[in-house]
Amino acid sequence: MLDHIESCSECGQHTVTESIGRVVHRVGQREIIVDQDRHLVCGHCGNISYRGEMLDESQRKVASMLRQQDNLLTPDELRAIRLKYGFTQAEMEKLLTIGAKTWVRWERGKVVQSSAADQMIRQISKNPELLRDLMRSGGIRNDSAEKFLAAIDEEVEQRIAARLSENFPDLKHETLQAAARIAAAEVRRSQHGGADQAERTAA
Repeated sequence: MLDHIESCSECGQHTVTESIGRVVHRVGQREIIVDQDRHLVCGHCGNISYRGEMLDESQRKVASMLRQQDNLLTPDELRAIRLKYGFTQAEMEKLLTIGAKTWVRWERGKVVQSSAADQMIRQISKNPELLRDLMRSGGIRNDSAEKFLAAIDEEVEQRIAARLSENFPDLKHETLQAAARIAAAEVRRSQHGGADQAERTAA
C-alpha cells in the first residue's frame, strides 16, 4: 500500500491505492493481459495509473509478452548479437538506420522492435556479407567486427583448401591457397546477392 493516499487524476478523489493484479493493456489493436501488474487504482472511479518504477516494470512486462507472441529476439539476444561483433549501441543504430537511443530502448526491454527490424538483425547475426555492406554504407569502422569477419574469411579459405587438398593431392601448397582464396571470394560474391535480397525484404 502507499504511505499516503493520492488523489485521482481522473475524478480528483483521494482514494488512490497501490494494487497488484490483472490489467488489460491496449497496444494498437491488440490486448495484452498482465496478471501480476503493479499499479495505482482509484477506489472511486477505478482509474488505473502508474508512477516511477511501476511504469518501467509494466512496460517491460507488456513488451516481453509482445515478443513472445511475435517470436521476436529478446533483449538479452539483441545484446548478445551486438557484443558478438563488438558494436556499440550507437553503431547498431547506424547499421539499421534507426533513431538515436532506439537500440538502447530495445536492449532495456521497454520497447519492442518491429518484425522487419528483427529479421534484419537475425540476418546481420548470420550473414557476414550483409554486415560488411551495412558497415560500408553506414561508414562504420570497428576493429572488433572487422577482425571477426576476417577470421570467418580465413576459416572458409582453410576449409576450401583442405577439400581441394583431398581431391587434388598433387597440387602445390601455394596453388591450393591461391585457389582457396579465389573460391572463398566467389562464395562471398554469391552471399552478397543474398545480402541485397535481405535488405530489400527488410525495407
